[in-house]
Amino acid sequence: MKTIFSVLLSFIFLTTIANSQEINKTVFSEATNSVILIGHCNRDAFVMPEFQTWFDEGYENYVPEQKTIHILSEISKNNLNIVVVMGTWCSDSRREVPRLYRILDEIGFTEDQIELINVNRVKLVPGEDISKFDIEKVPTIIVYKNNKETGRITESPKKSLEEDLLRILK
Repeated sequence: MKTIFSVLLSFIFLTTIANSQEINKTVFSEATNSVILIGHCNRDAFVMPEFQTWFDEGYENYVPEQKTIHILSEISKNNLNIVVVMGTWCSDSRREVPRLYRILDEIGFTEDQIELINVNRVKLVPGEDISKFDIEKVPTIIVYKNNKETGRITESPKKSLEEDLLRILK
Protein backbone atom coordinates (compact mmCIF):
# COMPACT_ATOMS: atom_id res chain seq x y z
CA MET A 1 0.00 0.00 0.00
CA LYS A 2 2.86 2.39 0.82
CA THR A 3 4.40 1.70 -2.58
CA ILE A 4 1.19 2.54 -4.44
CA PHE A 5 0.84 5.73 -2.40
CA SER A 6 4.46 6.71 -3.13
CA VAL A 7 4.03 6.10 -6.86
CA LEU A 8 0.79 8.08 -6.89
CA LEU A 9 2.37 10.96 -4.98
CA SER A 10 5.37 10.99 -7.36
CA PHE A 11 3.05 11.00 -10.37
CA ILE A 12 1.07 13.95 -9.00
CA PHE A 13 4.28 15.84 -8.24
CA LEU A 14 5.75 15.29 -11.72
CA THR A 15 2.46 16.16 -13.41
CA THR A 16 2.27 19.39 -11.42
CA ILE A 17 5.81 20.35 -12.41
CA ALA A 18 5.18 19.55 -16.10
CA ASN A 19 1.96 21.56 -16.17
CA SER A 20 3.38 24.53 -14.28
CA GLN A 21 5.82 25.49 -17.03
CA GLU A 22 5.42 29.16 -17.72
CA ILE A 23 4.25 29.96 -21.22
CA ASN A 24 5.00 33.19 -23.15
CA LYS A 25 7.73 34.12 -20.69
CA THR A 26 9.71 37.26 -21.41
CA VAL A 27 13.15 38.18 -20.10
CA PHE A 28 15.45 41.10 -20.61
CA SER A 29 18.42 40.05 -22.72
CA GLU A 30 21.60 41.98 -22.08
CA ALA A 31 23.03 40.47 -25.28
CA THR A 32 20.32 42.16 -27.36
CA ASN A 33 19.49 44.96 -24.91
CA SER A 34 15.81 44.14 -25.34
CA VAL A 35 12.96 42.03 -24.05
CA ILE A 36 12.82 38.59 -25.68
CA LEU A 37 10.55 35.58 -25.44
CA ILE A 38 12.12 32.51 -23.86
CA GLY A 39 10.90 28.93 -23.65
CA HIS A 40 7.56 27.53 -24.73
CA CYS A 41 5.17 30.01 -26.26
CA ASN A 42 1.97 30.13 -28.21
CA ARG A 43 0.62 32.60 -30.71
CA ASP A 44 -0.73 34.84 -27.94
CA ALA A 45 2.86 35.93 -27.29
CA PHE A 46 2.79 37.91 -30.52
CA VAL A 47 0.12 40.30 -29.26
CA MET A 48 2.58 41.63 -26.66
CA PRO A 49 3.67 45.15 -27.63
CA GLU A 50 7.34 44.12 -27.95
CA PHE A 51 6.52 41.63 -30.70
CA GLN A 52 3.18 42.63 -32.20
CA THR A 53 4.37 45.20 -34.73
CA TRP A 54 6.81 42.96 -36.59
CA PHE A 55 4.57 39.89 -36.30
CA ASP A 56 1.44 41.61 -37.60
CA GLU A 57 3.34 43.36 -40.39
CA GLY A 58 5.02 40.12 -41.52
CA TYR A 59 1.75 38.18 -41.33
CA GLU A 60 -0.38 40.74 -43.19
CA ASN A 61 2.17 41.57 -45.88
CA TYR A 62 2.98 37.99 -46.85
CA VAL A 63 1.03 36.67 -49.82
CA PRO A 64 1.62 32.93 -50.23
CA GLU A 65 1.44 31.37 -53.67
CA GLN A 66 -2.19 30.22 -53.83
CA LYS A 67 -1.67 27.21 -56.10
CA THR A 68 0.76 25.74 -53.57
CA ILE A 69 -1.56 26.68 -50.68
CA HIS A 70 -4.39 24.83 -52.42
CA ILE A 71 -2.27 21.68 -52.75
CA LEU A 72 -1.13 21.95 -49.12
CA SER A 73 -4.74 22.40 -48.01
CA GLU A 74 -5.67 19.05 -49.52
CA ILE A 75 -2.94 17.12 -47.66
CA SER A 76 -4.22 15.39 -44.54
CA LYS A 77 -3.12 17.15 -41.37
CA ASN A 78 -3.76 14.04 -39.26
CA ASN A 79 -0.66 12.98 -37.32
CA LEU A 80 1.24 16.10 -38.43
CA ASN A 81 2.83 18.59 -36.12
CA ILE A 82 5.42 21.31 -36.41
CA VAL A 83 8.06 22.45 -33.93
CA VAL A 84 9.33 25.98 -34.47
CA VAL A 85 12.49 27.01 -32.64
CA MET A 86 13.06 30.72 -33.01
CA GLY A 87 14.47 33.81 -31.38
CA THR A 88 12.53 37.05 -31.16
CA TRP A 89 15.92 38.80 -31.34
CA CYS A 90 16.64 37.21 -34.75
CA SER A 91 15.75 39.01 -37.99
CA ASP A 92 15.27 35.70 -39.86
CA SER A 93 12.80 34.53 -37.18
CA ARG A 94 10.99 37.86 -37.33
CA ARG A 95 10.64 37.46 -41.09
CA GLU A 96 9.79 33.75 -41.41
CA VAL A 97 7.61 32.95 -38.39
CA PRO A 98 4.78 35.40 -39.20
CA ARG A 99 4.85 34.08 -42.79
CA LEU A 100 4.69 30.51 -41.50
CA TYR A 101 1.65 31.31 -39.36
CA ARG A 102 -0.03 32.89 -42.39
CA ILE A 103 0.52 29.71 -44.38
CA LEU A 104 -0.56 27.41 -41.55
CA ASP A 105 -3.74 29.45 -41.04
CA GLU A 106 -4.57 29.21 -44.73
CA ILE A 107 -4.04 25.44 -44.92
CA GLY A 108 -5.92 24.60 -41.73
CA PHE A 109 -3.28 23.77 -39.15
CA THR A 110 -4.49 24.16 -35.59
CA GLU A 111 -2.68 25.71 -32.64
CA ASP A 112 -2.33 22.33 -30.94
CA GLN A 113 -0.30 21.06 -33.93
CA ILE A 114 2.36 23.75 -33.44
CA GLU A 115 4.99 23.76 -30.72
CA LEU A 116 6.78 27.10 -30.48
CA ILE A 117 10.04 27.37 -28.55
CA ASN A 118 11.98 30.61 -28.17
CA VAL A 119 15.70 30.52 -27.48
CA ASN A 120 18.28 33.03 -26.32
CA ARG A 121 21.25 34.25 -28.39
CA VAL A 122 23.21 31.05 -27.74
CA LYS A 123 20.18 29.04 -28.90
CA LEU A 124 19.32 27.62 -25.50
CA VAL A 125 16.37 27.71 -23.13
CA PRO A 126 17.75 28.08 -19.60
CA GLY A 127 16.61 25.17 -17.45
CA GLU A 128 15.43 23.04 -20.37
CA ASP A 129 17.24 20.56 -22.57
CA ILE A 130 16.32 21.15 -26.21
CA SER A 131 19.36 19.32 -27.63
CA LYS A 132 17.08 16.69 -29.23
CA PHE A 133 16.13 19.33 -31.81
CA ASP A 134 19.77 19.84 -32.88
CA ILE A 135 19.40 23.60 -33.38
CA GLU A 136 22.22 25.40 -35.14
CA LYS A 137 20.37 28.35 -36.66
CA VAL A 138 17.01 29.99 -36.10
CA PRO A 139 14.33 29.81 -37.05
CA THR A 140 14.30 26.04 -37.41
CA ILE A 141 10.95 24.67 -38.52
CA ILE A 142 10.72 20.91 -37.99
CA VAL A 143 7.87 18.94 -39.54
CA TYR A 144 6.82 15.65 -37.91
CA LYS A 145 4.49 12.98 -39.21
CA ASN A 146 3.52 10.25 -36.74
CA ASN A 147 6.10 11.71 -34.33
CA LYS A 148 8.96 11.20 -36.81
CA GLU A 149 10.82 14.09 -38.38
CA THR A 150 10.09 14.29 -42.09
CA GLY A 151 12.00 17.47 -42.83
CA ARG A 152 13.07 20.88 -41.65
CA ILE A 153 13.54 24.41 -42.87
CA THR A 154 16.52 26.11 -41.29
CA GLU A 155 16.97 29.89 -41.19
CA SER A 156 15.28 30.57 -44.52
CA PRO A 157 13.47 28.50 -47.15
CA LYS A 158 15.17 27.23 -50.28
CA LYS A 159 12.29 28.39 -52.54
CA SER A 160 9.46 29.70 -50.37
CA LEU A 161 7.99 28.50 -47.10
CA GLU A 162 4.93 27.06 -48.79
CA GLU A 163 6.94 25.30 -51.52
CA ASP A 164 9.44 23.91 -49.00
CA LEU A 165 6.56 22.67 -46.81
CA LEU A 166 4.99 20.99 -49.82
CA ARG A 167 8.29 19.28 -50.64
CA ILE A 168 8.51 18.00 -47.04
CA LEU A 169 4.90 16.84 -46.85
CA LYS A 170 4.73 15.03 -50.22
